[in-house]
Amino acid sequence: MINDYPRDSTIVELVSQQARHAPDIIAVESSQKTLTYAELDEESGRLAGYLRGNGVRNGDFVAVAVERNCNQVVALLATLKAGAAYVPMDTGNPPARSSFILEDADVKLAITDESSRNAIPDFDGRVLFIDSGYPAGTDTYSSQSSGPLDAAYLNYTSGSTGTPKGVVIPHRAVTRLVCNTDYLQLATGDRVLQGANIAFDAATFEVWGALINGATIVTVPRETTLNPEAYSDFVQSRHISAAFVTTALFNQIARTRPAAFSGMRAVLFGGEAVDPHRVGHVRVCLRFHRVTLSVCGRRRREPREAGAQVSPRSRLRRHPDPDHRDAALEARAPRAAKARLVGSAGGEQRRLRGLPHGSRARPLRR
Repeated sequence: MINDYPRDSTIVELVSQQARHAPDIIAVESSQKTLTYAELDEESGRLAGYLRGNGVRNGDFVAVAVERNCNQVVALLATLKAGAAYVPMDTGNPPARSSFILEDADVKLAITDESSRNAIPDFDGRVLFIDSGYPAGTDTYSSQSSGPLDAAYLNYTSGSTGTPKGVVIPHRAVTRLVCNTDYLQLATGDRVLQGANIAFDAATFEVWGALINGATIVTVPRETTLNPEAYSDFVQSRHISAAFVTTALFNQIARTRPAAFSGMRAVLFGGEAVDPHRVGHVRVCLRFHRVTLSVCGRRRREPREAGAQVSPRSRLRRHPDPDHRDAALEARAPRAAKARLVGSAGGEQRRLRGLPHGSRARPLRR
């Protein structure tokens, strides 16, 4: 049934199920390495054991600044296995922003690699270089007592309107986003492109959408995502079946290589205004292929020019379940009641299922 998601399960539990049911399926594929679900489970368990042995406990925040490859996925899953939540670090951040995030989140341990070490500036805590390895004798740690409402990761706003705020995303919000959805159902056999910065929300779909549903993550180098032609070649040569694309890149590909999506079954794009003419052009090129184009975001009605093509085949659907209906209603009110009041005597406001817990250490006002 669509929208019937495993609300009482954590990310770790769901990925572990895939490792037990299909251990030999490729979980992550990069240019240098591939990991099966069994290998990912083992490596992340070993790293989780190292994290626990170095003081990481349930509820802690662990910074992750690792190049987009197999090691990045191992670091994210290991952090969750250790009972902690990860703080995704953008390697392109100015040092001042990175330092603020590390201090604000009270990070005591950071996982990075040689190519991303500048994302962890002036850090007094422990730094683990995942590409340099960690003690081979580290015991595998596979049990954690996190629950579906515990934090999975902490993401920071841009701070364009003031101080950046850390938004706590629980496990349930992730499973709500990627399990039994009505916009795209991933499954074993799908090859999902991972092209987003892990500090960008799309990475949640790319990483956990793939792993929770038994699909394969295919990581793409950052320089490839900046070149529409190289990106198109990569998508076709790696037999990608599903991808999230920024609107800017979609518009570029639509202009230069509109048939690049022909081998895929689903393309999601959004984040900014899309050119309807570009969408129409892609649809014409894909008219003999079974490819679904899905727009993520609000649709704005504008006067239609004579002869202009209308929006993509797949439209934004209304969600019939109570979770989404409540979310839509609450989102219209200032500071929707969707987070725990930090340090308040009044207890807890109504928390909508599948939504963030609000800003870390910044209580919402009544």
